[in-house]
Amino acid sequence: MTEDPLTISILCANVHSSNHITHSILQTTKHDAHIIIITEPWIGTVRAETQEKGTVHHQLWHCIMPPNTSEARVSVYYRKNLPFRVVPLMHSPFTCNHIIPFHIVVPDKPPILVLAIYNSPTTFDSSSLLQSLQIPDEPTIICGDFNLHSPDWDNSVSETNNQTELFQDWMAENFLGVLNDPDKPTYHGHHFEYGKVDDLVVANLKLYEEYDISPIQVHSDKHFASDHYPISFKISTTATPEDFKPQFIFSENRQKEWLEHLIPQLTALHQLAPVQPSQEDLDTFAQNLINCFESSTTSTMKKTTASNHSSNHWWNDDLTHALAEL
Repeated sequence: MTEDPLTISILCANVHSSNHITHSILQTTKHDAHIIIITEPWIGTVRAETQEKGTVHHQLWHCIMPPNTSEARVSVYYRKNLPFRVVPLMHSPFTCNHIIPFHIVVPDKPPILVLAIYNSPTTFDSSSLLQSLQIPDEPTIICGDFNLHSPDWDNSVSETNNQTELFQDWMAENFLGVLNDPDKPTYHGHHFEYGKVDDLVVANLKLYEEYDISPIQVHSDKHFASDHYPISFKISTTATPEDFKPQFIFSENRQKEWLEHLIPQLTALHQLAPVQPSQEDLDTFAQNLINCFESSTTSTMKKTTASNHSSNHWWNDDLTHALAEL
């Protein structure tokens, strides 16, 4: 008997630093995509009293940002209550203002390393950093706005520059290949005067050993007034999806009760901690620590209802109709 496949849907879009385009993508793709990679994100003041910088917030999505938010050139959103886990890798050597690395973790399969990137057409920061590093021996996808042009993935191009040639050599060394259709441009310009394949999906051979990946789809009918078309793809595997975990509201009114439930568990856990732990001991200890927090939260806090109508914020039917007309 064959198990039903677990399908992971990823969308990538360059929003040209637009707040409203980002909101539109988050709102209209909330049931279609599990993960959204935003390149050239909108960064602005999100707290007037502290002048804190940030990007678009939506109640149905978690957001991953680079350490220096004000200089971020890429952001990643992933839906709450996913049937798999998304683990940010902010300690990774790939992490910078224009690359966000994260793992997609599914049961009984090796994790997928995803590198969400924006590669500046003037400095080529991302491709230069990638070329200084080795891709780990694990399933890997690199996705974003590359601003590199080659006849290998763009039929409108007849020659390559030095930056592209260096990147192609690095891809060959790491058994990576571009998955885009060379006849489907992803960049059109504000007046539709261009047709370039800027936004790419790159994958290594290790990915194909463990997973199936769909053809890359270019959404030429849903550009949301950006100068790029969004692209999307799906990763499938025969695996049992993880159970949905409920979200909880951490209420200050219940903090005392939460601590009364948590502290005895942490005390008992600390007393059993080995003096010279092995790697397995540390893994077990970390999982037990997580279990303590989950148990206390489940016992004392109320569940959220993030999927109800009020989570739509200011979005209404009039905006949906207007977007369809556009």
